[in-house]
Amino acid sequence: MQAVVITAYKSFEQLQELAELLSEKFLVYIHIDRRVPKDKYEALKSGGIRVYSLYPVNWGGSNHLKAILYLMHEALKEHPDLDYIHIISGQDWPTRPVEEIYNFFDGNLDIYMCSESLEDKSVNNLERIRNWQKYYSF
Repeated sequence: MQAVVITAYKSFEQLQELAELLSEKFLVYIHIDRRVPKDKYEALKSGGIRVYSLYPVNWGGSNHLKAILYLMHEALKEHPDLDYIHIISGQDWPTRPVEEIYNFFDGNLDIYMCSESLEDKSVNNLERIRNWQKYYSF
């Protein structure tokens, strides 16, 4: 079983089409920027699509990460047997048929995301990261 988590703040007609397309094969969890009026995205709540609006999101900021982590948590809480969680934005669109994407990852044990410890980084690199968080991440 696979899920797609989507963060979005605009283009709700496209987002509706994207969510409906993906929900044919995937579980779909969407976070809408909290500053968006609810009437703009109420139609998304159909066909098992989960929609949340908890955080005001600036792309790449700490609340963007919180929204993604929240969606992942909700997906795993409801479906602890998930094999993959795909992270996309509301502006993305699949370039392959949805079934082909699903089948590629079905039974695939490869990991396509990795992380690195900040402990291993040079002082200069750590300073750049701190400055990014201080000045860019709202």
